[in-house]
Amino acid sequence: MNKGISYEREFSKSFHSNDVPFLISSKLLRKYHLGQIDIAKVELDKNKKIHKICLIELKYSKAPSNLQLIRLSKTRNYLSQLLDVETKFEIKLCKNHIDSLFY
Repeated sequence: MNKGISYEREFSKSFHSNDVPFLISSKLLRKYHLGQIDIAKVELDKNKKIHKICLIELKYSKAPSNLQLIRLSKTRNYLSQLLDVETKFEIKLCKNHIDSLFY
């Protein structure tokens, strides 16, 4: 197993431990020329309604290209408008430690 897949698997376990995993169809995203998301979850409020969607793009060896950032930002905007909920997008870079970039 390569390091990127191993990193994604370990990150996913902790990321999804307290919230609801959110699956987004790659086919739907490609249809609208949007960026595909590595990991996503839904945060619920105390009434079990969707409070926020968190989208994560994991990068093990290099930062995303400008084109990928544009597509991922469009994905965030699309989901936010479609579901009428706040959507947070974050990029996690793993070199020797994890750095976060928020969008």
